[in-house]
Amino acid sequence: MVDDAHSPEMVQLVKGDPMLNCMGNVALAIFLLKELSEGSDSFWAPYLNSLPREYHTVLHFTPDDIALLKGSPTQGKVTRFSTVGVGSLLAHLNLGSNHPFLESLAFA
Repeated sequence: MVDDAHSPEMVQLVKGDPMLNCMGNVALAIFLLKELSEGSDSFWAPYLNSLPREYHTVLHFTPDDIALLKGSPTQGKVTRFSTVGVGSLLAHLNLGSNHPFLESLAFA
């Protein structure tokens, strides 16, 4: 995925980070955020503009949605899945100012 991303900076970031090397979903999320920050200048702008603006998956459940699952085996799985995914992404976003690829992101 990364080698075909038209971004040598992203390749460098992923290859230099053991966690990103193993967690393609986090690497993809960071890449998409970077491309979104470039707006219409992004090579991927036409594709990104075709994506839905709203998703209805467990990753997007609110705490109230998750609370409705109380007592089911699904609640624990949803909570762990959401926590691990969001935690991994936030850990890397906090490193944004330390890596040239992420410096231009608005929140880095």
